[in-house]
Amino acid sequence: MRVLGKEISRRDFVSVTGGAIAGTSVVHALTPLFGHARSSQAPEELQPSFDPTPYLKETMERTPLQQASAVPQRRRPAFVHKSGDLALGDLQPARMDLMLDYTDPEQPMIVGDYSEDELTRPYDPASLTKIIMAMVVVDHINAGRTAAGGELSWDMVVETTGTERRLNTRGSNDDINGAFRDMDEASVRNLMEMALIGSRNGACMTLARIVADQDGKKRSYRYFVQRMNEKAEELGMRGTYFINMNGLPHRDNQDRMNQSHIETPRNKVPNNVTTLEDLAKMSLGLQHPHYSEIERITSQVHYDLPGYRGQLSSSNPIIREERDFSEAMNCVGTKTGTTDAAGRCLISTAKPEIMGRNYNMVTISTGNSSLPGAGWECKRMHTAMHEDYVSLIHNQIVMDCQSAEEAEFRVEDFERQCLRFYDRNPGVPHPSV
Repeated sequence: MRVLGKEISRRDFVSVTGGAIAGTSVVHALTPLFGHARSSQAPEELQPSFDPTPYLKETMERTPLQQASAVPQRRRPAFVHKSGDLALGDLQPARMDLMLDYTDPEQPMIVGDYSEDELTRPYDPASLTKIIMAMVVVDHINAGRTAAGGELSWDMVVETTGTERRLNTRGSNDDINGAFRDMDEASVRNLMEMALIGSRNGACMTLARIVADQDGKKRSYRYFVQRMNEKAEELGMRGTYFINMNGLPHRDNQDRMNQSHIETPRNKVPNNVTTLEDLAKMSLGLQHPHYSEIERITSQVHYDLPGYRGQLSSSNPIIREERDFSEAMNCVGTKTGTTDAAGRCLISTAKPEIMGRNYNMVTISTGNSSLPGAGWECKRMHTAMHEDYVSLIHNQIVMDCQSAEEAEFRVEDFERQCLRFYDRNPGVPHPSV
Protein backbone atom coordinates (compact mmCIF):
# COMPACT_ATOMS: atom_id res chain seq x y z
CA MET A 1 0.00 0.00 0.00
CA ARG A 2 1.27 3.48 -0.83
CA VAL A 3 0.37 6.18 1.70
CA LEU A 4 1.62 9.75 1.35
CA GLY A 5 3.89 8.58 -1.44
CA LYS A 6 5.60 5.84 0.56
CA GLU A 7 5.14 2.07 0.46
CA ILE A 8 4.05 0.14 3.54
CA SER A 9 2.46 -3.28 3.93
CA ARG A 10 -1.19 -3.58 4.76
CA ARG A 11 -0.18 -5.44 7.92
CA ASP A 12 1.64 -2.32 9.08
CA PHE A 13 -1.21 -0.10 8.04
CA VAL A 14 -4.67 -1.14 9.20
CA SER A 15 -7.14 -3.98 8.77
CA VAL A 16 -10.54 -3.48 7.23
CA THR A 17 -12.11 -3.97 10.66
CA GLY A 18 -10.37 -0.83 11.84
CA GLY A 19 -8.00 -2.27 14.44
CA ALA A 20 -4.97 -0.02 15.00
CA ILE A 21 -1.45 -1.35 15.23
CA ALA A 22 -0.51 -2.71 18.66
CA GLY A 23 -3.43 -0.92 20.25
CA THR A 24 -2.32 2.56 19.18
CA SER A 25 -3.97 4.90 16.72
CA VAL A 26 -3.01 4.53 13.08
CA VAL A 27 -1.49 8.02 12.84
CA HIS A 28 0.65 7.38 15.92
CA ALA A 29 1.74 3.98 14.59
CA LEU A 30 2.76 5.44 11.24
CA THR A 31 4.65 8.40 12.70
CA PRO A 32 8.05 6.62 12.48
CA LEU A 33 7.42 6.08 8.76
CA PHE A 34 5.94 9.41 7.75
CA GLY A 35 6.44 11.93 10.52
CA HIS A 36 3.65 14.49 10.89
CA ALA A 37 2.83 16.62 7.86
CA ARG A 38 1.47 19.64 9.74
CA SER A 39 3.49 19.99 12.90
CA SER A 40 7.00 21.17 13.71
CA GLN A 41 7.07 19.13 16.93
CA ALA A 42 9.51 16.25 17.28
CA PRO A 43 7.96 12.81 16.67
CA GLU A 44 8.14 11.80 20.35
CA GLU A 45 6.10 14.89 21.32
CA LEU A 46 3.33 14.25 18.81
CA GLN A 47 -0.10 13.51 20.17
CA PRO A 48 -2.39 12.52 17.29
CA SER A 49 -5.57 14.57 17.35
CA PHE A 50 -7.78 12.08 15.58
CA ASP A 51 -7.90 8.44 14.53
CA PRO A 52 -8.46 8.08 10.75
CA THR A 53 -9.13 4.33 10.99
CA PRO A 54 -12.95 4.51 10.61
CA TYR A 55 -12.58 6.47 7.36
CA LEU A 56 -10.04 4.19 5.67
CA LYS A 57 -10.85 1.64 2.97
CA GLU A 58 -9.27 -1.77 2.55
CA THR A 59 -6.78 -2.04 -0.30
CA MET A 60 -5.11 -5.02 -1.93
CA GLU A 61 -1.74 -6.28 -0.74
CA ARG A 62 1.26 -5.29 -2.83
CA THR A 63 4.64 -7.03 -3.04
CA PRO A 64 7.66 -5.52 -4.84
CA LEU A 65 8.56 -7.26 -8.10
CA GLN A 66 12.22 -8.25 -8.02
CA GLN A 67 13.75 -6.51 -11.00
CA ALA A 68 16.51 -7.58 -13.34
CA SER A 69 19.32 -5.56 -11.77
CA ALA A 70 18.74 -7.17 -8.37
CA VAL A 71 18.95 -10.84 -9.38
CA PRO A 72 21.73 -13.11 -10.60
CA GLN A 73 21.44 -14.11 -14.26
CA ARG A 74 21.22 -17.68 -15.53
CA ARG A 75 21.23 -18.91 -19.09
CA ARG A 76 18.95 -21.86 -18.33
CA PRO A 77 16.19 -22.19 -15.69
CA ALA A 78 16.96 -24.31 -12.64
CA PHE A 79 14.25 -26.80 -13.57
CA VAL A 80 15.82 -27.55 -16.98
CA HIS A 81 18.74 -29.99 -16.91
CA LYS A 82 21.92 -29.38 -18.92
CA SER A 83 20.70 -32.05 -21.32
CA GLY A 84 17.68 -29.88 -22.02
CA ASP A 85 15.18 -32.25 -20.37
CA LEU A 86 12.50 -30.65 -18.23
CA ALA A 87 13.13 -31.68 -14.63
CA LEU A 88 9.43 -31.28 -13.80
CA GLY A 89 8.03 -33.30 -16.70
CA ASP A 90 5.60 -32.15 -19.37
CA LEU A 91 4.08 -28.71 -18.91
CA GLN A 92 0.37 -28.66 -18.16
CA PRO A 93 -2.08 -25.75 -18.40
CA ALA A 94 -2.77 -24.09 -15.05
CA ARG A 95 -5.28 -21.39 -14.20
CA MET A 96 -3.34 -18.47 -12.80
CA ASP A 97 -3.97 -14.72 -12.73
CA LEU A 98 -1.59 -11.94 -11.79
CA MET A 99 -1.90 -8.16 -11.45
CA LEU A 100 1.09 -5.82 -11.76
CA ASP A 101 1.03 -2.16 -10.73
CA TYR A 102 3.88 -0.25 -12.38
CA THR A 103 2.58 3.27 -11.76
CA ASP A 104 5.95 3.86 -10.12
CA PRO A 105 8.35 2.28 -12.66
CA GLU A 106 11.12 2.32 -10.07
CA GLN A 107 9.07 0.15 -7.73
CA PRO A 108 6.67 -2.13 -9.66
CA MET A 109 4.34 -4.05 -7.37
CA ILE A 110 2.68 -7.45 -7.70
CA VAL A 111 -0.88 -6.92 -6.47
CA GLY A 112 -2.32 -9.74 -4.39
CA ASP A 113 -0.93 -12.60 -2.31
CA TYR A 114 1.08 -15.23 -4.22
CA SER A 115 3.26 -18.05 -3.01
CA GLU A 116 6.79 -18.57 -4.31
CA ASP A 117 5.61 -21.77 -5.98
CA GLU A 118 2.84 -19.94 -7.83
CA LEU A 119 5.21 -17.26 -9.10
CA THR A 120 8.00 -19.62 -10.20
CA ARG A 121 6.07 -22.64 -11.49
CA PRO A 122 7.08 -23.43 -15.11
CA TYR A 123 4.56 -22.59 -17.84
CA ASP A 124 4.40 -22.87 -21.58
CA PRO A 125 4.17 -19.20 -22.73
CA ALA A 126 2.64 -20.18 -26.10
CA SER A 127 2.42 -17.08 -28.34
CA LEU A 128 3.29 -14.76 -25.45
CA THR A 129 6.76 -15.75 -26.72
CA LYS A 130 6.20 -13.30 -29.57
CA ILE A 131 6.61 -10.36 -27.17
CA ILE A 132 10.28 -11.21 -26.61
CA MET A 133 10.63 -11.89 -30.35
CA ALA A 134 9.29 -8.39 -31.07
CA MET A 135 11.59 -6.78 -28.49
CA VAL A 136 14.66 -8.33 -30.15
CA VAL A 137 13.46 -7.17 -33.58
CA VAL A 138 12.85 -3.64 -32.31
CA ASP A 139 16.31 -3.54 -30.72
CA HIS A 140 17.79 -4.09 -34.19
CA ILE A 141 15.37 -1.76 -35.97
CA ASN A 142 16.19 1.07 -33.57
CA ALA A 143 19.88 0.42 -34.25
CA GLY A 144 19.13 0.39 -38.00
CA ARG A 145 21.18 -2.76 -38.52
CA THR A 146 20.75 -6.52 -38.70
CA ALA A 147 23.00 -8.73 -36.60
CA ALA A 148 25.37 -9.05 -39.59
CA GLY A 149 25.44 -5.29 -40.21
CA GLY A 150 22.91 -5.06 -43.03
CA GLU A 151 20.36 -2.25 -43.21
CA LEU A 152 17.07 -2.67 -41.38
CA SER A 153 14.01 -0.42 -41.05
CA TRP A 154 10.28 -0.63 -40.48
CA ASP A 155 9.51 0.11 -44.13
CA MET A 156 12.02 -2.28 -45.63
CA VAL A 157 10.34 -4.91 -47.85
CA VAL A 158 11.67 -8.46 -47.46
CA GLU A 159 11.02 -11.77 -49.21
CA THR A 160 9.28 -14.67 -47.48
CA THR A 161 9.97 -18.39 -47.93
CA GLY A 162 7.44 -21.09 -48.74
CA THR A 163 7.83 -22.66 -45.31
CA GLU A 164 7.23 -19.33 -43.57
CA ARG A 165 4.15 -18.68 -45.70
CA ARG A 166 2.73 -22.11 -44.82
CA LEU A 167 3.14 -21.44 -41.11
CA ASN A 168 1.05 -18.26 -41.51
CA THR A 169 -2.01 -20.20 -42.68
CA ARG A 170 -4.62 -21.56 -40.30
CA GLY A 171 -8.37 -21.96 -40.04
CA SER A 172 -10.80 -22.54 -42.88
CA ASN A 173 -10.89 -19.16 -44.65
CA ASP A 174 -9.51 -20.02 -48.08
CA ASP A 175 -9.26 -16.38 -49.16
CA ILE A 176 -7.11 -15.42 -46.19
CA ASN A 177 -4.98 -18.57 -46.37
CA GLY A 178 -4.56 -18.05 -50.11
CA ALA A 179 -3.37 -14.49 -49.52
CA PHE A 180 -0.80 -15.73 -47.01
CA ARG A 181 0.40 -18.48 -49.37
CA ASP A 182 0.81 -15.95 -52.19
CA MET A 183 2.58 -13.33 -50.04
CA ASP A 184 6.04 -13.42 -51.59
CA GLU A 185 7.15 -10.27 -49.80
CA ALA A 186 6.04 -7.87 -47.05
CA SER A 187 7.39 -4.90 -45.13
CA VAL A 188 8.97 -5.40 -41.71
CA ARG A 189 6.13 -3.37 -40.16
CA ASN A 190 3.48 -5.52 -41.83
CA LEU A 191 5.23 -8.68 -40.67
CA MET A 192 5.30 -7.34 -37.11
CA GLU A 193 1.56 -6.62 -37.32
CA MET A 194 0.92 -10.16 -38.53
CA ALA A 195 2.99 -11.57 -35.66
CA LEU A 196 1.66 -9.40 -32.81
CA ILE A 197 -1.94 -8.63 -33.83
CA GLY A 198 -2.78 -11.76 -35.81
CA SER A 199 -0.30 -14.04 -33.98
CA ARG A 200 0.92 -15.52 -37.30
CA ASN A 201 3.81 -17.90 -36.68
CA GLY A 202 5.48 -17.70 -40.09
CA ALA A 203 5.82 -13.90 -39.80
CA CYS A 204 7.93 -14.45 -36.67
CA MET A 205 10.25 -16.73 -38.59
CA THR A 206 10.63 -14.25 -41.45
CA LEU A 207 11.51 -11.50 -38.99
CA ALA A 208 13.97 -13.77 -37.17
CA ARG A 209 15.69 -14.76 -40.41
CA ILE A 210 15.99 -11.17 -41.67
CA VAL A 211 17.16 -9.71 -38.35
CA ALA A 212 19.72 -12.45 -37.63
CA ASP A 213 21.01 -12.20 -41.22
CA GLN A 214 23.31 -15.20 -40.85
CA ASP A 215 24.60 -17.57 -43.51
CA GLY A 216 21.58 -19.81 -44.10
CA LYS A 217 18.11 -20.04 -42.61
CA LYS A 218 18.89 -22.61 -39.94
CA ARG A 219 21.82 -20.62 -38.58
CA SER A 220 19.74 -17.43 -38.63
CA TYR A 221 16.89 -19.04 -36.71
CA ARG A 222 19.24 -20.45 -34.07
CA TYR A 223 21.06 -17.14 -33.71
CA PHE A 224 17.80 -15.27 -33.20
CA VAL A 225 16.53 -17.67 -30.53
CA GLN A 226 19.86 -17.23 -28.74
CA ARG A 227 19.27 -13.46 -28.77
CA MET A 228 15.81 -14.03 -27.30
CA ASN A 229 17.31 -15.96 -24.39
CA GLU A 230 19.84 -13.18 -23.88
CA LYS A 231 17.00 -10.63 -23.83
CA ALA A 232 15.21 -12.73 -21.21
CA GLU A 233 18.41 -12.63 -19.14
CA GLU A 234 18.58 -8.85 -19.46
CA LEU A 235 15.05 -8.62 -18.06
CA GLY A 236 15.87 -10.90 -15.11
CA MET A 237 13.64 -13.73 -16.36
CA ARG A 238 15.49 -16.48 -14.50
CA GLY A 239 12.87 -19.16 -15.14
CA THR A 240 12.54 -18.65 -18.90
CA TYR A 241 14.07 -20.59 -21.77
CA PHE A 242 13.19 -20.40 -25.48
CA ILE A 243 13.70 -22.99 -28.20
CA ASN A 244 11.84 -21.09 -30.92
CA MET A 245 10.65 -17.60 -31.78
CA ASN A 246 6.93 -18.15 -32.28
CA GLY A 247 5.72 -20.21 -29.31
CA LEU A 248 4.47 -23.20 -31.27
CA PRO A 249 5.05 -26.54 -29.52
CA HIS A 250 8.22 -28.09 -30.88
CA ARG A 251 6.42 -30.98 -32.56
CA ASP A 252 4.13 -28.55 -34.45
CA ASN A 253 7.09 -26.57 -35.75
CA GLN A 254 8.75 -29.85 -36.78
CA ASP A 255 5.68 -31.39 -38.40
CA ARG A 256 4.58 -28.30 -40.30
CA MET A 257 8.04 -27.28 -41.43
CA ASN A 258 9.55 -30.74 -41.97
CA GLN A 259 12.83 -29.33 -40.70
CA SER A 260 14.98 -29.77 -37.61
CA HIS A 261 16.55 -26.33 -37.43
CA ILE A 262 15.37 -25.76 -33.84
CA GLU A 263 16.15 -28.98 -32.00
CA THR A 264 19.68 -30.22 -31.50
CA PRO A 265 20.74 -33.50 -29.83
CA ARG A 266 21.32 -31.65 -26.55
CA ASN A 267 18.11 -29.61 -26.62
CA LYS A 268 15.10 -31.76 -25.76
CA VAL A 269 12.90 -29.08 -24.18
CA PRO A 270 9.45 -29.76 -25.73
CA ASN A 271 8.23 -26.17 -25.54
CA ASN A 272 9.35 -22.73 -24.58
CA VAL A 273 9.27 -22.35 -20.78
CA THR A 274 8.55 -19.37 -18.52
CA THR A 275 6.99 -18.50 -15.14
CA LEU A 276 4.27 -16.14 -13.97
CA GLU A 277 6.87 -13.89 -12.32
CA ASP A 278 8.90 -13.80 -15.54
CA LEU A 279 5.83 -12.82 -17.57
CA ALA A 280 5.45 -9.87 -15.19
CA LYS A 281 9.10 -8.91 -15.72
CA MET A 282 8.69 -9.20 -19.48
CA SER A 283 5.59 -6.99 -19.35
CA LEU A 284 7.45 -4.42 -17.28
CA GLY A 285 10.40 -4.39 -19.69
CA LEU A 286 7.99 -3.80 -22.56
CA GLN A 287 6.91 -0.49 -21.00
CA HIS A 288 10.27 1.16 -21.78
CA PRO A 289 9.86 3.97 -24.36
CA HIS A 290 12.31 2.03 -26.53
CA TYR A 291 9.45 -0.40 -27.28
CA SER A 292 6.63 2.11 -27.76
CA GLU A 293 6.03 0.88 -31.33
CA ILE A 294 5.13 -2.58 -29.99
CA GLU A 295 2.52 -0.95 -27.75
CA ARG A 296 1.14 1.00 -30.69
CA ILE A 297 0.90 -2.11 -32.88
CA THR A 298 -0.76 -4.31 -30.23
CA SER A 299 -3.33 -1.56 -29.59
CA GLN A 300 -4.63 -1.86 -33.16
CA VAL A 301 -7.95 -3.63 -33.71
CA HIS A 302 -7.19 -4.48 -37.38
CA TYR A 303 -4.24 -4.89 -39.72
CA ASP A 304 -3.78 -5.17 -43.48
CA LEU A 305 -2.67 -8.27 -45.34
CA PRO A 306 -0.95 -7.77 -48.71
CA GLY A 307 -3.08 -9.27 -51.48
CA TYR A 308 -6.23 -9.46 -49.34
CA ARG A 309 -9.01 -6.92 -49.86
CA GLY A 310 -10.30 -6.89 -46.28
CA GLN A 311 -8.68 -6.37 -42.89
CA LEU A 312 -7.77 -8.98 -40.31
CA SER A 313 -8.74 -8.53 -36.64
CA SER A 314 -6.72 -8.66 -33.44
CA SER A 315 -6.75 -11.92 -31.49
CA ASN A 316 -6.98 -9.85 -28.25
CA PRO A 317 -10.61 -10.14 -27.01
CA ILE A 318 -10.45 -6.93 -24.95
CA ILE A 319 -9.12 -4.84 -27.83
CA ARG A 320 -11.45 -6.48 -30.35
CA GLU A 321 -14.73 -6.95 -28.44
CA GLU A 322 -14.70 -4.63 -25.39
CA ARG A 323 -14.23 -1.34 -27.19
CA ASP A 324 -15.99 0.90 -24.62
CA PHE A 325 -14.10 -0.67 -21.74
CA SER A 326 -10.83 -0.68 -23.70
CA GLU A 327 -11.06 3.02 -24.55
CA ALA A 328 -12.20 4.04 -21.06
CA MET A 329 -9.36 2.12 -19.41
CA ASN A 330 -6.84 3.09 -22.12
CA CYS A 331 -5.97 -0.56 -22.84
CA VAL A 332 -2.85 -0.77 -25.00
CA GLY A 333 -2.46 -4.44 -25.94
CA THR A 334 -0.57 -6.68 -25.38
CA LYS A 335 -0.76 -10.35 -26.54
CA THR A 336 -2.68 -13.62 -26.58
CA GLY A 337 -1.34 -17.17 -26.49
CA THR A 338 -2.86 -20.58 -27.20
CA THR A 339 -1.42 -24.11 -27.03
CA ASP A 340 -2.60 -27.37 -25.44
CA ALA A 341 0.10 -27.04 -22.77
CA ALA A 342 -0.67 -23.39 -22.01
CA GLY A 343 -4.42 -23.19 -22.44
CA ARG A 344 -5.68 -19.78 -23.54
CA CYS A 345 -3.57 -16.92 -22.19
CA LEU A 346 -3.67 -13.13 -22.28
CA ILE A 347 -1.44 -10.28 -21.13
CA SER A 348 -3.38 -7.01 -21.10
CA THR A 349 -1.90 -3.58 -20.35
CA ALA A 350 -3.94 -0.52 -19.35
CA LYS A 351 -2.97 3.07 -18.53
CA PRO A 352 -6.10 4.71 -17.11
CA GLU A 353 -6.44 8.25 -15.82
CA ILE A 354 -8.29 8.30 -12.51
CA MET A 355 -9.34 11.58 -10.94
CA GLY A 356 -6.61 13.43 -12.81
CA ARG A 357 -3.90 10.92 -11.87
CA ASN A 358 -2.23 8.49 -14.27
CA TYR A 359 -1.91 4.82 -13.35
CA ASN A 360 -0.30 1.87 -15.13
CA MET A 361 -1.32 -1.77 -14.77
CA VAL A 362 -0.71 -5.15 -16.37
CA THR A 363 -2.97 -8.18 -15.95
CA ILE A 364 -1.92 -11.74 -16.86
CA SER A 365 -4.27 -14.70 -17.15
CA THR A 366 -3.14 -18.24 -18.10
CA GLY A 367 -4.69 -21.66 -18.53
CA ASN A 368 -8.18 -20.53 -19.59
CA SER A 369 -10.48 -22.72 -21.68
CA SER A 370 -11.12 -19.93 -24.22
CA LEU A 371 -9.68 -16.57 -25.27
CA PRO A 372 -12.94 -14.76 -24.38
CA GLY A 373 -12.57 -16.36 -20.94
CA ALA A 374 -9.02 -15.01 -20.66
CA GLY A 375 -10.34 -11.60 -21.75
CA TRP A 376 -13.04 -11.72 -19.07
CA GLU A 377 -10.46 -12.54 -16.39
CA CYS A 378 -8.19 -9.66 -17.42
CA LYS A 379 -11.15 -7.28 -17.56
CA ARG A 380 -12.14 -8.39 -14.06
CA MET A 381 -8.60 -7.74 -12.78
CA HIS A 382 -8.39 -4.34 -14.53
CA THR A 383 -11.67 -3.40 -12.81
CA ALA A 384 -10.44 -4.59 -9.40
CA MET A 385 -7.20 -2.61 -9.74
CA HIS A 386 -9.13 0.48 -10.85
CA GLU A 387 -11.27 0.26 -7.71
CA ASP A 388 -8.14 -0.25 -5.62
CA TYR A 389 -6.55 2.89 -7.06
CA VAL A 390 -9.67 4.86 -6.06
CA SER A 391 -9.41 3.45 -2.53
CA LEU A 392 -5.73 4.41 -2.33
CA ILE A 393 -6.56 8.00 -3.34
CA HIS A 394 -9.32 8.01 -0.73
CA ASN A 395 -6.93 6.78 1.98
CA GLN A 396 -4.26 9.32 1.09
CA ILE A 397 -6.84 12.08 1.51
CA VAL A 398 -7.90 10.72 4.91
CA MET A 399 -4.32 10.33 6.16
CA ASP A 400 -3.70 14.00 5.42
CA CYS A 401 -6.54 15.15 7.69
CA GLN A 402 -6.18 16.49 11.21
CA SER A 403 -9.68 16.02 12.56
CA ALA A 404 -12.81 13.96 12.13
CA GLU A 405 -14.62 17.00 10.80
CA GLU A 406 -11.97 17.60 8.14
CA ALA A 407 -11.98 13.92 7.18
CA GLU A 408 -15.78 13.88 6.79
CA PHE A 409 -15.73 17.04 4.69
CA ARG A 410 -12.91 15.90 2.41
CA VAL A 411 -14.30 12.37 1.99
CA GLU A 412 -17.70 13.76 0.98
CA ASP A 413 -16.02 16.13 -1.45
CA PHE A 414 -13.98 13.26 -2.92
CA GLU A 415 -17.12 11.15 -3.36
CA ARG A 416 -18.78 14.01 -5.24
CA GLN A 417 -15.70 14.30 -7.48
CA CYS A 418 -15.88 10.55 -8.13
CA LEU A 419 -19.53 10.73 -9.15
CA ARG A 420 -18.81 13.58 -11.57
CA PHE A 421 -15.81 11.67 -12.94
CA TYR A 422 -17.87 8.53 -13.64
CA ASP A 423 -20.70 10.56 -15.16
CA ARG A 424 -18.20 12.01 -17.64
CA ASN A 425 -16.62 8.58 -18.28
CA PRO A 426 -19.45 6.02 -18.53
CA GLY A 427 -17.15 3.25 -19.80
CA VAL A 428 -15.00 3.34 -16.65
CA PRO A 429 -15.84 0.70 -14.00
CA HIS A 430 -17.83 2.36 -11.21
CA PRO A 431 -16.71 1.26 -7.73
CA SER A 432 -18.80 2.01 -4.67
CA VAL A 433 -17.56 5.33 -3.29
